[in-house]
Amino acid sequence: MTMNFAVRVNLVFTIIITYVTEPAIRAIHSWLFYIYAIIMLASLIFVIFFMKETKGLTPEQVQQLFKRKAIATKTEYTAEAEVTKPLKNDNEDKEL
Repeated sequence: MTMNFAVRVNLVFTIIITYVTEPAIRAIHSWLFYIYAIIMLASLIFVIFFMKETKGLTPEQVQQLFKRKAIATKTEYTAEAEVTKPLKNDNEDKEL
């Protein structure tokens, strides 16, 4: 479902940019590309400073990492230290 939403948002913005670009070039000439460059730079800064690294983590560890965000803002919690610990298997708690 998330991928479906991402594809639809991408399609909507692609259509918007397609229809806006030609009239904007006529109106403000090459300045349009400076505007796009500023937006891209702002996006790059956002990714560098606010997106968490998830390479090499299992899906469960990624869920734990993002679930603990509310806790991290209230205490001195470091998500990196918690993620390196092995996750407890839910099936271990249940007796067969």
